[in-house]
Amino acid sequence: MGDDAMHKENDGSVSEVSSEIHNATVKKAAENLFKILVNANVKKFIEQVNNADSNVINYLLVMEHRCVETPLHIAAQNFSDEDFLALMNKASPEAVGKALVKQNKYDRTPLHTGAYHLSEEAFIALIEKVNVKALSDVLVIQDCRGETPLHSAAVGRTDEAFMALIKKVDKDALSDALVVNDRLTPLHIAALNLSDEGCLALIEKASPEAVGKGLVIQSKFHSTPLHMAATRSSPDVFMALIEKVDQDALSKALVI
Repeated sequence: MGDDAMHKENDGSVSEVSSEIHNATVKKAAENLFKILVNANVKKFIEQVNNADSNVINYLLVMEHRCVETPLHIAAQNFSDEDFLALMNKASPEAVGKALVKQNKYDRTPLHTGAYHLSEEAFIALIEKVNVKALSDVLVIQDCRGETPLHSAAVGRTDEAFMALIKKVDKDALSDALVVNDRLTPLHIAALNLSDEGCLALIEKASPEAVGKGLVIQSKFHSTPLHMAATRSSPDVFMALIEKVDQDALSKALVI
C-alpha cells in the first residue's frame, strides 16, 4: 500500500473515531440536561441550554426517554414564555418537528399539551418553528380520548393562535382532523367555543367534503355542529356552514 493510500486510510479512521467521540459527548450532555429537567430545575436547565451546543439541544428533543414525557412535553406544560422561547431559539426546526409527533402515556403530543398550557406567543412560536409537513403530520394524531391537537386548540386557544395553526397546516390534514372523533369533532367545538372569525377561517380552509361529513356527526348530547351554530348570536357561522356543503349533505344535516 502506498503512502498516500495509508494516509487516506488513517485520516478516515481518525475521522470516524472523532465522530464517535463527538456523538458520545453530545449524547452524554443531552442526558445530563434531561436529568436536570426532570428534577424540575428549570432555571438551571435554561442556563445549560443557553450555553449548550445546538447539537446537544437537538439530540435532547428527539432522544428516546424512559420517562414518558419528552422534554418538549415538559417545556410546553411548565416553562415560562421566556424559557420556552429560549428553547425554541436554540433548537433546530427539524428537531422540534421530530419531537412534536412523540406521544406521552396519554397519547398526547407536545402540540396537544401546548394548546392547553402555552401562552399565545409561545404557542405561535412553536407553530412557526416547524415546517408545514411536520405540523400537518401531528394535527391528526389522537390522544387517549380520541382528540387531536385541533380539538385542543379549539378549546384552549384564542382566535389569533387558532388561526395561526389552521393557516399553516396543509388543507388535506386540516380536513382529515376536522372530522376525527365520531362523538365530538373539532367542528363541534369550534361552533360552540370560537368567535365568528375563528369559525369562518376554519370552515373556509377545510374541504366541502370534510365539512359536509362533519355536519352530520352527533355529539354525545345528539347535537350536530349545525345545531351548535344555530344557537350563536350571529347567523354568519350557520350561513357559512350551509353554503359550504352540497345539497345532499345539507339535507341530511337538517333532518337530524
